[in-house]
Amino acid sequence: MDLLGINRQTVLSQVTVGDSRLDHIWNTQYRAAPANRVRNYVTLSRLQDADLTLLGDNICLTPRHYADQGVPRYLPIDESLMLLLGFFVAEGSLSQRNGVRLSIGKRNEALVPELTEAIKRVFGLEPTWYAAADGRAHELRILNRVVTAVFRLLFGFDGVHAESKHIPDLVFNVDQSMQIAFLRGYFLGDGTLSTRAMSFTTTSELLANQLMYLLAAHGVTASLSQREPTGQPSGLIRGKPVITRRTAFHVTVSGRGAMTTLALIWQDHQRAPDVRSWLATDAGHGGPHAATPLRGDLLGLAVRSVHQTPASKRKVYDFSVEGDENFIAGVGGIALHNTDADVDGSHIRTLLLTMFFRYMESLIEKGHLYIAQPPLYLVKKGKDQRYAYSDAEKDRLVKEMGSDSGNLVVQRYKGLGEMNPEQLWSTTMNPENRTLLQVTIEDAAASDRTFDMLMGEAVPPRKRFIQTHAKQVRNLDV
Repeated sequence: MDLLGINRQTVLSQVTVGDSRLDHIWNTQYRAAPANRVRNYVTLSRLQDADLTLLGDNICLTPRHYADQGVPRYLPIDESLMLLLGFFVAEGSLSQRNGVRLSIGKRNEALVPELTEAIKRVFGLEPTWYAAADGRAHELRILNRVVTAVFRLLFGFDGVHAESKHIPDLVFNVDQSMQIAFLRGYFLGDGTLSTRAMSFTTTSELLANQLMYLLAAHGVTASLSQREPTGQPSGLIRGKPVITRRTAFHVTVSGRGAMTTLALIWQDHQRAPDVRSWLATDAGHGGPHAATPLRGDLLGLAVRSVHQTPASKRKVYDFSVEGDENFIAGVGGIALHNTDADVDGSHIRTLLLTMFFRYMESLIEKGHLYIAQPPLYLVKKGKDQRYAYSDAEKDRLVKEMGSDSGNLVVQRYKGLGEMNPEQLWSTTMNPENRTLLQVTIEDAAASDRTFDMLMGEAVPPRKRFIQTHAKQVRNLDV
């Protein structure tokens, strides 16, 4: 109460403070021309690569008309994201209109709370639950165009169907605990468990191969089987016959060691208690497994022991088993061959590419054939040593390091056998440093044409080639 008997709080509660003159002008000046208003957002289509460095960490991406559904600029790469990716690969689909959809059947309804929390943790959004009628599967949806774009463009699911599904590259570059989270998500979506084995099912051959590779990275050897479609009904769903129209691939893991290694994957399955009971029993002592015939003169044998073979000398060349020169990468493997970096190596590479193109074309079409790129020169000056993969690169390094220096050494590797093991590892085999060239069908076809021209039965094309290019030869290997 002041001297006039007026209560200040009472008066202030009846007062409304409006915009200042400056704020009023700012808020109303674009009323007649809203397109000219200064906005606190910019559309992605107007950004250039150089603009990324100007953006801060506290921005978010939102659909144009739903600014309250923002997704952080950076997404956490953690087990929650891996769980989502695994379940999406198994039971997910997406479209521009309906967003990211996760199909939820009766046997994986218990996973919904965990999936919901994972979506909230990764994207900061609350998914929408769509309860289906007539016995159809329910759906957990993320109706956000930014999230849809992330799955389409960042994780590589644009235009992907059941038979072309794959594991995102990101999964192969995270630690093992996150890979287990991915496998768990996939297994709970599209896996089965028996007392002594677990199985991953898919209609994508690529995905089956990738699953086997991922399991092998954890020291688990899986078996692959496939079931061809019969065209006959195999059951009823909602009174309608179920007809399998695609080849189904089953990646199966069995054995105490493998099942124990992968326990985090199957531990939430409804049949997990049966597996735990089996693992708690004493292991049997059965005899060795019989060899399993594959086809032709090939035979699959169990590995009995693994031991290190001492090198006979420091030079590295081919490693092989005496009396048996066959090498099989196996399902999901990569065919990779080192050849020398010189003319002889190019000749061998042409022969190999021609063989693969003529007899194993599907291996190339599916992207499984690579060429390792060894260096041709070592340029060394004191402790500074650099590798060159061509004559031009060698000349550039010599110029950079000082060709007039007396202690500059240029070493040429005529073949891989002239490299010591450490050099071969650091330049050609170490995944962090090596250069692999993926072979395309066009590369192999070109090698096939070159082979025909230089070594085929038709003499005139070879003669024309030699006459045309004889004067251009700079390095003749005789």
